Amino acid sequence: MPHKRRRNLSRYKTDPAYREVIKARTKKYYHANKEMLRQKATEYYKAHPGIRSAVERKRLLKRKYGLTIAQYNQMYETQQGCWYICKAKTKLRVDHNHLTGHVRRLLCQCCNTLIGMAKESILVLSNSIQYLKETHEASEPG
Repeated sequence: MPHKRRRNLSRYKTDPAYREVIKARTKKYYHANKEMLRQKATEYYKAHPGIRSAVERKRLLKRKYGLTIAQYNQMYETQQGCWYICKAKTKLRVDHNHLTGHVRRLLCQCCNTLIGMAKESILVLSNSIQYLKETHEASEPG
């Protein structure tokens, strides 16, 4: 059975049509069983309170971003404990390019969401800055 899962995972990663079929099937199942799935998740996390421990964090960083704890700590130290854009000291978000998977910096959730909502477009973000400059000046009491 593990061999079949590996083959399907490989197909999922490389075949966009297959990926869409699996996503649609998963979404349909989730909506049909939402309450039961939520109940199971709640029970699981109550029974396994350490699931989000440092060990799990280590696994997540490696699996999702290819980072070790040492690499993450180096990024954190380089950024002097502040997130890169807003300089806030809030919960970690690893920012990465969704097309290439390349890890960029550490950001707060708001800044990471901002970039994602702008679809990582420099033009959209530049236009947003220009808009804020124009409307900020216009809204100043005079």
